[in-house]
Amino acid sequence: NKALYPYDYQYVEIFKNRLHKNGLMCPTYHHLYIQVGEKKADCLKNSIPLADWYINGIALIDYKDYLTKTETEKAKIVFNLIIIGLEDIFTNDKLDKAILDKTIQQITKAGLDTELEWNTIENKKYILKVTYYSRSTEEQCPIYFTLTDKLTSKSKRFEIGKADNSQIYFWLQKISLTNSK
Repeated sequence: NKALYPYDYQYVEIFKNRLHKNGLMCPTYHHLYIQVGEKKADCLKNSIPLADWYINGIALIDYKDYLTKTETEKAKIVFNLIIIGLEDIFTNDKLDKAILDKTIQQITKAGLDTELEWNTIENKKYILKVTYYSRSTEEQCPIYFTLTDKLTSKSKRFEIGKADNSQIYFWLQKISLTNSK
C-alpha cells in the first residue's frame, strides 16, 4: 500500500484539486483510480469501467528500478504514472483532453509545491482565500488564510494550522466571513 508513498498520496491530492478546479466533468462516475502494476506483469492496458461510479486507469512501472532512484526521481516517476493513468481514462472515455493538459501544465510548474485552493469566500469588504499544500500524513498539510481588503487591495496571509488532507473537508466545511470577523 505504501510502495509509492508519499508521492502518490501528495500528487493524487494535487491532481484531484486541480482537475476539479479546471472543470473536469465525467459521464457517470465520480471517482478516478490509477492502478499501477509491474511492467513485466501481464496487465490490462486500457481503462477499466467496473461500475458506474468509478473507473480505473492503468499505468505500468519497473518497481525494482524505481527503488534505485533518488527521492526527486521517484517523485517524477509517480507524477508520470498518474499522467499515464489519467491519459488512459481520458482517451478511452473521450473526456476533455484540454482540461488534462492544462492541469498537467499547472502541476509541472510547481510540482509537489503546487498551492491548492480550498475555497474563496467574499463579501462587500473582503475576499478570503483558503489554500493549502499537499503533504504526507506525517508532515500534514499547512493551511493558509489570505484576507484581502477590496478597497485597499492589501492582503494578509497566515497559516491557521495543519491537517491530514482527508481531514481538511471536515475541518473547514463551514467558514463565515463578516465585515468585522
